[in-house]
Amino acid sequence: MKVEVWDRVVRPALVDRIGWAIFIGTPKGYNHFYDLYNLKHPDYKSFHFTSYNNPTIKKEEIDQERALKSDDAFATEYLAEFRVFIGKIYKDFSKDIHVKDSYEPPMDWARYRSIDFGVGHPTAVLFFAIDNEHNIWIYDEIYIEGANTPTVAQLIREKSGPHRYIATYADRSGKAWILEYSSVHGIPMLAYSKEPGDSNDLEVTRGIDRVQSYLKVQPGTGKPKLFVTKNCVNLIREFEMYEWSGEAGSVRKPVKKLDDLLDALRYFIVSYQQRTRPDRQVVKAYSTTGQPIY
Repeated sequence: MKVEVWDRVVRPALVDRIGWAIFIGTPKGYNHFYDLYNLKHPDYKSFHFTSYNNPTIKKEEIDQERALKSDDAFATEYLAEFRVFIGKIYKDFSKDIHVKDSYEPPMDWARYRSIDFGVGHPTAVLFFAIDNEHNIWIYDEIYIEGANTPTVAQLIREKSGPHRYIATYADRSGKAWILEYSSVHGIPMLAYSKEPGDSNDLEVTRGIDRVQSYLKVQPGTGKPKLFVTKNCVNLIREFEMYEWSGEAGSVRKPVKKLDDLLDALRYFIVSYQQRTRPDRQVVKAYSTTGQPIY
């Protein structure tokens, strides 16, 4: 169940009758179910049962499954433990490591935006700032369904404030939208970069690999190169739920859902790396002290 279904539909419907709800499920990563299970509130109680607690299943049968499955798979499916679920794409992503308190980045940091246009799914926009150590900070998001272009453009302008954005990277398949935002609404956009000759599937997996490289903790600093602020709740949710499909093939494919903001992130990472390559650098941004930001 989507978070907004409980928050905006089911929970309000229970208020007038002082109703109640039971959430039953098997853990699948650190999602909304995990948050509810750990909620510290007098009106909420949590219960945990494993397959060993089921009187209709023989212990020996469960033990056989333990021998056949990986530790993570067995712990999730039979012991009902919250772990990084099998198939999760961004396994390096951790709230403890990557998520920081919400704040407004300093004025002298270079800023970018990226957008994934919504057709039958939410329109997703991310706001980036690059600090003086070349770390990427994702400090705001837009995640909206069913909005027309003027509405989204107004939201972008409101969240952008007085800051100058070096570039806004967009889904290259949305040429008409790129033109409309750029020429009609005064928000210049660029189609994100793509490696020549890449198929669509290969392009996605290459982009995922590049995002992974920013999530990894660096040996020299003990920190990653990418941070997300707490107000980016939808991006955090997508990080934790994005998974590989079970389809076989030469190139692995992600499941095509809960990926709108992650697509926008991928557009930015690929384009930013292209832009800042020593042999491709077009613009240098400098802080107020004269030190290069990148």
